[in-house]
Amino acid sequence: ADIVFHGGDIFTIDDKNPKVEALAVKGERILAVGDWNDIKRKVKHGHTEVVDLKGQTLLPGFIAAHEHATLVAGARFLYVDISAYGVNGEERDKDKVLEIINATVAQTDPEEKPLPWCLFMGWDIELIPDLPTLDVKVLDQISNKVPIMVIAQNGHAAWVNNKTFKECNITSPDQCPPGGIYVADENGELTGMLLEEPATKYVLAHAPVSNLRLEAAKAIQEQWKDYATRGFTTVSELGHSPMKEIDLSLSATATLDDCPVRLALYVSVSSKAKHEIIENDKIWVVGDKVWADGSPHCGTSALSEPYLDNEMTRRLAFPPPPPPPAIPDPPKCGILCWSNDKLFEIMKGLHDKGRQIAVHAHGERAIDQTLNIFKQLMKPGDDRRHRLEHAGFITEDQLKLCGELGVLPSFFVYQLYFYGKSFYNNIVGPERTNRWAPMGTAVKYIDIGKISIHEDHPGIPGPSQPFANIKTAVTRTQRDDPNMVFGKENRITVEQAIKASTIGPAYQLFRDDEIGSLEVGKFADLVILSKNPYKVDPLKLDSDIEVVETYIGGRCNCIKNMFK
Repeated sequence: ADIVFHGGDIFTIDDKNPKVEALAVKGERILAVGDWNDIKRKVKHGHTEVVDLKGQTLLPGFIAAHEHATLVAGARFLYVDISAYGVNGEERDKDKVLEIINATVAQTDPEEKPLPWCLFMGWDIELIPDLPTLDVKVLDQISNKVPIMVIAQNGHAAWVNNKTFKECNITSPDQCPPGGIYVADENGELTGMLLEEPATKYVLAHAPVSNLRLEAAKAIQEQWKDYATRGFTTVSELGHSPMKEIDLSLSATATLDDCPVRLALYVSVSSKAKHEIIENDKIWVVGDKVWADGSPHCGTSALSEPYLDNEMTRRLAFPPPPPPPAIPDPPKCGILCWSNDKLFEIMKGLHDKGRQIAVHAHGERAIDQTLNIFKQLMKPGDDRRHRLEHAGFITEDQLKLCGELGVLPSFFVYQLYFYGKSFYNNIVGPERTNRWAPMGTAVKYIDIGKISIHEDHPGIPGPSQPFANIKTAVTRTQRDDPNMVFGKENRITVEQAIKASTIGPAYQLFRDDEIGSLEVGKFADLVILSKNPYKVDPLKLDSDIEVVETYIGGRCNCIKNMFK
């Protein structure tokens, strides 16, 4: 063996052999797991590195099932962060957010060629309620000489000034690409609000980017290091928009000897360009991403019953039903991105090509629409592993159908960590908040080893926190209030939550034969933790456990020295 680990709690996440005394690695893969007396025979003096865990805990590296890893990396150089909690966890108030925006605009030269844009990400009036309500007039007061775009924390809404519309030659809401909305007032005038990916993506395409490949390569490497320090060994991009410079940078990073994480990509169905990813065991394209509805934070998740009507939802400017040819939507119940026929056409085209499909669907109506199409496309015994992303308001009957069809949910239970009270008091009320991402119900119908939980950065504030995510699945509490539980019947165990952070996402990514558990022949992708998560108070999972080290393919990432 090249490396042997012993002297701590080693959990394999393999039901046949759940806990062992030692683990041996040869090359990139696990050579043996078992009793210390057996494994120590594989130690070769002068060759084998023997790692004494000293009471610490060894697990498979965490897998980010639904992340926007390339967007998070891109945000390092494309956007200015204005989240309520910054990437290092620092808290911001209204004054700090507005100071960042005004200072950035003031430093931007409107005479520069090409004209630079001021792009901000993370606007969040739910966490910072005294922020002003944005529209085109408010942003014009900040500047009418440089383009300004402010993207909401949830990523499904944005606001722009008139200079941005002018740079894009947008004068009418009718110019919006299918699946998005340029919001207009009762007089047909643009309000400055954009809803959903097709709308924001079209506008962003007009922003100039210089030295993209150089900036991207640096940002990707820095972000991959950050993921490794958080305990991740595999991350994902659920909505990759192919660009030659980005694809080449991602591919080049994956060939580096010290690349600290693997990357799984899903290509956005709205992207016309073909990807130029050069695949290897550290980067691969899994399938395609489709959006069936939007976000509960901007009223675009397609619910079966109306959102609450109050000051917060009015300030969030929840949209009216869209005009034809979209499906007529019940008032204040969100929107479906596509008609039944159009979504069927999109999904059938991907399914017939043998592609795995990941469908973003929060609301009951969007989930119904998606599952009805999967029911038409899938045959008994198919191992297609099509995915249902977020599944926020999924019902028990829909979960039962997922189990019958083999459709795999990836749950965004982590929303409760930041927004549980906002959902409860402002957005959907107690009953629907308590059944948000109902994992306790899901495990009745679907093997936990095929389910995942995720954080969905940058659609959630702050840095990646796998144990905050696990804590939320286990306790269903908000970060600052351990006493208010949102649906105790939908809590799961620590063991189940860890499976949904390791072997579950590995299964969804078609890599359960290579990663996700500590079994002979699999890659030695490992995380060492300061404490045993099974023995820590669940309410302290996000504060009492530190990531000590991660290994990728048997190579130590040396995370303490990564940013020196």
